[in-house]
Amino acid sequence: IQFQRPDPDETLRVLFDGGDDVGDVFGRRQNERCPVERIETRDFRLGRTLHRAAEVPLSIVEAAADVALLAAHTADHCRGDVRADATAGAFLAHGAARAAAHLVEVNLATMAGDERVTRAHGLVRAAGAAADEAARKAEL
Repeated sequence: IQFQRPDPDETLRVLFDGGDDVGDVFGRRQNERCPVERIETRDFRLGRTLHRAAEVPLSIVEAAADVALLAAHTADHCRGDVRADATAGAFLAHGAARAAAHLVEVNLATMAGDERVTRAHGLVRAAGAAADEAARKAEL
């Protein structure tokens, strides 16, 4: 079986919901007759693409924070023999929230003060607190 490397532009195009051609975003296929417009257009399209790219990781942060809270609640109300599993789930969810929040921050780095970065960090703190609470329950 031969592995065929996927076309990066096609992969990114699918990830970005069929929006802008990623090659165009980076100016590879722009009209060369007007370089100033090409640069401005490229910057606008790149900003819009990165803005949209932050939406998926932010939804992952939200879901992971919910899982961490649910795992902490479970650790508080479950049998002792499965409490460690609930705690491990909270730790994993916190890690997923941190990783996804990092992607939100990277994708929105050019947009200072974006509320989604603040929201992502707040959710990571909540997930961490939930994981810590689950760990305390596991120690009892």
